[in-house]
Parts: sequence; structure tokens; C-alpha cells
Amino acid sequence: MKSICKLVLIPFLFGLTIFCSSCGSDDDSASPPENEDPPVAEQPGDGTLSDSAISLLTNMKANADNGNTLIGHQATSIAGVGWRLWQMPDHSDFKEITNKFPALYGWEFSPRPENQNETYDYVSFDTTIEEARKAYYRGGINTFNMHPYRLDNNGNSWENTPGLVVKLLPEGELHNQYLQFLDKLISELKKLKDNNDNPVPFIFRPYHEANHNWFWWGNTACSDEEYKSLFRFTVEYMRQNGLNNMLTCYAPGYFQNEATYLARYPGDDVVDILGFDGYYGNNDGHGTDWNTLKNHLIILKNIAANKNKPYCWAETGELNLATDTYFTQLKNTLNQAGVKLSYLMFWANYETDQFYIPYDELNNQAIKTDFINFTQINEYQTEGENPDLYN
Repeated sequence: MKSICKLVLIPFLFGLTIFCSSCGSDDDSASPPENEDPPVAEQPGDGTLSDSAISLLTNMKANADNGNTLIGHQATSIAGVGWRLWQMPDHSDFKEITNKFPALYGWEFSPRPENQNETYDYVSFDTTIEEARKAYYRGGINTFNMHPYRLDNNGNSWENTPGLVVKLLPEGELHNQYLQFLDKLISELKKLKDNNDNPVPFIFRPYHEANHNWFWWGNTACSDEEYKSLFRFTVEYMRQNGLNNMLTCYAPGYFQNEATYLARYPGDDVVDILGFDGYYGNNDGHGTDWNTLKNHLIILKNIAANKNKPYCWAETGELNLATDTYFTQLKNTLNQAGVKLSYLMFWANYETDQFYIPYDELNNQAIKTDFINFTQINEYQTEGENPDLYN
């Protein structure tokens, strides 16, 4: 069984450098040469982040640098196999198996065109925010992704006809409508506050997997520069309108090398966490290609070291868990890659033919045991096992 981590984390102070443990040399403790000033660190983010957001970012990186990874699950208290939140409040397939909630929570946060007050998980924004508040008071970290509909024809995110992105940018014919869309998200995210009315820091992962072609912001639907402009405008507008408690995650899908990972990278000032969305490795649904995934993680680790940023595996899992030792193989791959992920998030459970972690009624004790064993490894943190990352 795990012992709870006793790590004491110190909030970021201006002028202090956040060092990546993998970048240090044997000489790290040496004084700088005479007459040579030591390097001065820049503030994380774009200079507008709140102190609480900076503390979360800094503490997450320190926790990872100490060898710990937060384990997350998408929609864990909203949806599961055979139930939904309105049927079973405060339930979770993750908790049913492990007796604990995850340490990191993923939430869907886009209005549906037919109902502007509900997300793609068919719950209200108020309900989603309330679940995020509960997660915060369990000591968990909240991440929000988005699958926005098209403002030109009400099509969903996967309607990938080219031409929409440029219309959303300043001077574009749908720019005002896009501002209204963002204002809706901003107003809802501003409701995420603690009991003292203080904004709760969170992670936002907009326009993910943009280096592939399945979304309207993908690589066949807009140019690299158009995508960068959309990402940058979105983050800057949201922060300028009161969301300086928002950290951002840039998360492509499968990539070939560092150049393809960074091809659509919008800039260090609007990206706080480097991520990667990847499931099978070979992306064909016939088992997991661990070698490909390992190589992706090594590239991600090296990019993050060069940029001195925390990094994560923002989405992963094996659909319907066809491999009884999936989580053991995952652990082995992480060890072989030598990564220090801030977090790793499994995708949501929805139906008997669409799940990524075991659920109580699943007739497969082997995979349940494998998952339990994975979550009991000291380095992989679930509810109550991570230090306070907010202070």
C-alpha cells in the first residue's frame, strides 16, 4: 500500500528559477563565475497569472520532479458504465474500484448548439462547476477540455470542412460571435470559487490534437499560423477578461519528432503545461504499441526540459481494456521512458463498449487487480496521496 507523500512545496517567488531535475549537471551547486550574474527567471505564463495559479503550476512541477504523478480520470463523477450523475450523485467507477477518487479530474466544457447551458456530457455548466468544486475540496486538480461546435453551421467539432478558424479571428466575419462564445465560457468558469469567494486555479486544454485532421481546427482545416493565432487569441482574451487563475495545456496527438510536436505551438507565454494525447501508439485499435508511446514520451520529456515546463499525458487509455496486464505494461513504459509526468489522465467511462478503467460490474478480476496495483504504486497519486498543490 502507499504511504502519503510528505513533500512540502513552496509557492513560486519572483526571481527564483524553477529548475528541471533532469537538466542539472554534477556542478549544479557551484557558485557562478566571478563577475558573471546568475540567470534571472521569468514569471511563468504571460505575466498575468494570479499568485494562486503560479503556486499550482510551480507545485505541480516540483511534485513531478520528485518522481510523483497525479492520476486522473475524465468525467469521473459525471458518467460511468450503467449510471450518470443524476442517478448516482458522488459516484465514480474509479472510486468503486480503488476506494478513492482520482487526484486529477477532467471535465468537458463546451456548450452544445441545441442547449447553450449544457456541456457535451449533457449536464449543466453549474453542475460541472459544482463537481469541480468538490474535486478541489478533496485536494484534486481540475482540467477542462473543449469540443466546441462550429459557429458557421452548428456542426460538431468533427465536422472538419476548412475555413472556420480564419472567420473566428479578429477581422473575421464570425469574430463577434466567437467573442460571445468565449464570454459564455468565461462567465461559467468564473463561478469556480472556493468558500471564501476566491477563484480556484484550473487547467484549460483548448483545441487539442490539432496536428491531425479530425477537428475543424485540425491540420487540414486551417494553417499552422491560423491555429496558433486562434489558440493565442483565445487564451489572451480569457485572461484579459478575468481568468488569470487559468493555466493552459498544449496537447497534440501523435507526432513524429520535436519539429512536428512544435509545428503548431503558439508560444511559451500562452502555454504553461506541455501535453500529449495518445492511446494505442499505432492508432489502429489492435493492441497498444508501447514502443511508439515510449518514444513519444521521451520526445515530450526532452522538449519540456528545454522549455523548463511541466508536462503531462493529457489523455490515454485502452478502449474496453482488452489487455489484462494493460496497467502493468503502462507502468513499465513510463519507467523505461524515464518521464516525470505532472499527471496522467485516463479517458471517461460511458458504456459497456466504451470504458478506459475497470468498473464494478466488469467480469474481469485480472484487469481490476492490475488497475488497483497500478494505483497503489507510491509514485502514482490518487485522492489524499498528493501534497497540497494549491499553497
